[in-house]
Amino acid sequence: MRRVGEHDVLCDVRVWLPTSPHEDGRIEAVAMGVGASRLTTGLVSFVGADPAGHSRFRFEAREVLIRQSQSRGKRLMGGAKLTLSHVGTLLIEHRRGNQAIEVQSLGSLRYIKYVLSNLSYGIPHQNVTSDYKGNRTVEPVTSRILSLNLDNSCAVNFSLERHWTWMHESDIQISAAGNTVLSLSEISDSSIEDLTVLAEDTCLMLTLAARHLVVIHSIDSHWEHASRTEWRNLLHRLRAVTEEEACGPLVSADELEQYFNEVSQRWCDLDAGRRDAIRVAIYSIHPFSERSMEAGFLAMFSALEGLAKRWGKDSGYLRIKIDALFQNHPISIGGLWPLFDSSDGVGLYWIRNELAHGHMAGRFVDGALALAHDHLQLWLEFSLLAILGHTPKAGSRDWLRDQVPKQRADVLRMRGVLARNT
Repeated sequence: MRRVGEHDVLCDVRVWLPTSPHEDGRIEAVAMGVGASRLTTGLVSFVGADPAGHSRFRFEAREVLIRQSQSRGKRLMGGAKLTLSHVGTLLIEHRRGNQAIEVQSLGSLRYIKYVLSNLSYGIPHQNVTSDYKGNRTVEPVTSRILSLNLDNSCAVNFSLERHWTWMHESDIQISAAGNTVLSLSEISDSSIEDLTVLAEDTCLMLTLAARHLVVIHSIDSHWEHASRTEWRNLLHRLRAVTEEEACGPLVSADELEQYFNEVSQRWCDLDAGRRDAIRVAIYSIHPFSERSMEAGFLAMFSALEGLAKRWGKDSGYLRIKIDALFQNHPISIGGLWPLFDSSDGVGLYWIRNELAHGHMAGRFVDGALALAHDHLQLWLEFSLLAILGHTPKAGSRDWLRDQVPKQRADVLRMRGVLARNT
């Protein structure tokens, strides 16, 4: 165990690594030869080497947060048990052949894959057949290729695939866990840091298209002289808080590759500030943690304001900014609850102001907030698609969009009732 300005402490560390996106990892750590009184809580790192002394193995856990240490028995030889509440990244590296860890060069990058949180969207269906003995045969499928530009001269093509981890539990029992991955076998001259940024951006675009939060769980890279795997947030891995099929996908899986081809150039041309505005907007729709409907409504409206400031006008009243946004980037959907008040009733901006000032109790007709929340999500989603240059086809699985024509009478009635309650 290593902390800046302090002596290293020898530890016994045991790690249980997850095999499926639904699982979290687990770590047990004991600081050897010291009592809990000598250990302080806070951030540390764990660094380990090959126990056989061949210098072909490296273990490193960074941003490790110790919440508590407890002495094991009265003698120091029992050490102190550590309670860990967070591990930022965990890296395990194996060197091949006679390449020792002390040799800094890993050689050329041969292959890299990014293991993602749970996702079914975009994965081609695999036909499975079984014979009379129960043996199963899976037909190979063609993976989807998702292209994203690194710059105007170089595009990286990720293959969206399902990879399997097989576990031999006994002589008569075998189980398997599937993981969705972004696979990259055609390696360019780009650094692994640049490739990882592109993989994160690909997950962002997948999140928007699938209406389901997608993040990287681990990075598995194979080099000329080594193999490395890096896990992120091992103890509490990030994953979506909603069901994947709750609203249906925004972009049909059939047009996923076309969607990436169209948004790739737009994304490449954006500066850092505009990219951040898009990230904030997407994550306001698909958050990393549970939240109330009121909090979600406020977050989405704030994100829409951010888009209007950068793609509409950066000054003036909000309505002027948003009108300019839709003049510059017309959206391909109609019939939504209006954003601003009109003679028919209140707009979504009125609801935003009510929520921002805490005037919720008794102000909303039953069902109004839920309906307004869905319509604000559609305003924001189609604004993002217009900015990114993609016009989605109306798909039978887009439940959220298909409800809009059926809700027109309800929207008109609720807007009128809310206007009378002001």
